Amino acid sequence: MTRAAAENNSGNGVENAWSKLKYPLLCAATAVCGLSKNHQWRPETWWWNDSIEDAVREKRIRYKAYNALKKVGKVVEAKEAKTAYNKAKRVAIRTVWLAKSEDERGVFADISPTGDGVFRLAKQMDRTNQDVVGEKCIRNDACELSLSDEDKMNAWVEHYATLLNVEFEW
Repeated sequence: MTRAAAENNSGNGVENAWSKLKYPLLCAATAVCGLSKNHQWRPETWWWNDSIEDAVREKRIRYKAYNALKKVGKVVEAKEAKTAYNKAKRVAIRTVWLAKSEDERGVFADISPTGDGVFRLAKQMDRTNQDVVGEKCIRNDACELSLSDEDKMNAWVEHYATLLNVEFEW
């Protein structure tokens, strides 16, 4: 009997060895990390409004015009159309960011960092899905919650200032 035949009779040695390695690793990773839910079929649009709709519509129109000129082969017009598309894309991204930030400010305005509203919000986020939608709250070096964009930026500056100024003993 050849080696290949022996491996086929024993259940394909390589596959069998891989199965013996893979199964405990997957079980350990599941026990430690857990499983996340699949993403939602429809994206969250709690921040969507008419100004975002107009900006996205304009961006799509500009892209279709640019793509049509590019397919035809009009290089000069395509460059101008691409510039207009990139400008519309930046406007759309900025509009979405502003709408999300404004809505986040409204959500976090009523929450006290020392109250139980933070835990209620965390439990609600955990129930809806494992992935956190929107920006996360962070703590600064004094272990206080930073809720506004400015406080978050200051917390990151503090964090990296201490992180980059720590001397290693090795």
